[in-house]
Amino acid sequence: MVTVKLRNIGNSKGIIIPKELLAQCNMEENVTIEVKDQQLIIRHAESPQIQWDTVFNNCIPEHAEEKTDGQLLGDFPNQFDEEEWQW
Repeated sequence: MVTVKLRNIGNSKGIIIPKELLAQCNMEENVTIEVKDQQLIIRHAESPQIQWDTVFNNCIPEHAEEKTDGQLLGDFPNQFDEEEWQW
């Protein structure tokens, strides 16, 4: 446990988190902060790119290389396809 002093930053307060603690928590730039049971909880915030990669990788079916685009994406008809598109 480390004790740090609250510092005035304009109309707010701030703390300096030691580098060693940040490294242990994998915190580099962005964090999420929430209040729970009168305690501040600071967590590493994943970047949107990492979240999109995870979502994308979870959407690819097994043996995707064996399937056609239609099988991967499903059938999503729209007005353009039905009225405008010509083969």
